[in-house]
Amino acid sequence: MKKYLVVIIVLMGIMNACTKEFGGVKEIPQKVVFEYRYLNNAFGQQFHGWIINDQGAVLGYENPEIWKFVNDEQFISEQNMEENYAKADTVLLEINYDDLVDNYSLIDKASQVELSEIEPTGIDMGTGVLYCYLWDKESRMYRQVFLGMNGNYRQRNTKKAAKELTEWLSDIGRKTDRFVW
Repeated sequence: MKKYLVVIIVLMGIMNACTKEFGGVKEIPQKVVFEYRYLNNAFGQQFHGWIINDQGAVLGYENPEIWKFVNDEQFISEQNMEENYAKADTVLLEINYDDLVDNYSLIDKASQVELSEIEPTGIDMGTGVLYCYLWDKESRMYRQVFLGMNGNYRQRNTKKAAKELTEWLSDIGRKTDRFVW
């Protein structure tokens, strides 16, 4: 009987170690995970989008007066991200947490960005852009990772993980009233 108990305890320990070793994510360590942003200045300003947080809420924003953007190195401070997050005040939908975690696990691979050529595709259409974010705990900064854009111009992050994220986020976007792709 003791042998069986020892074997079960050892197997449970191995299973737990494997989950951690092979990238099993249990908790997302950042508040903002994904973002879609649409901007069109052709006929007045249109600026709207949504943020997906660490719990799977898709939170919309519409023409915020002030919006903080990333710096030239594609980083945004935690404080500036919090200010943007506070402006995303409309719950558009909730996504399944397991789906969120599965897709969060692709961000690191997508962050090794490889870009397609920029293609002009229209005039006065505006531009929708999809991003994901990597959290740097030491600097307390988010690194914005480009996934793709559509509208006046089309460009993609061609990494396989980025393509998967773009498809998943596009499916989510089509369920909202704030997605032009």
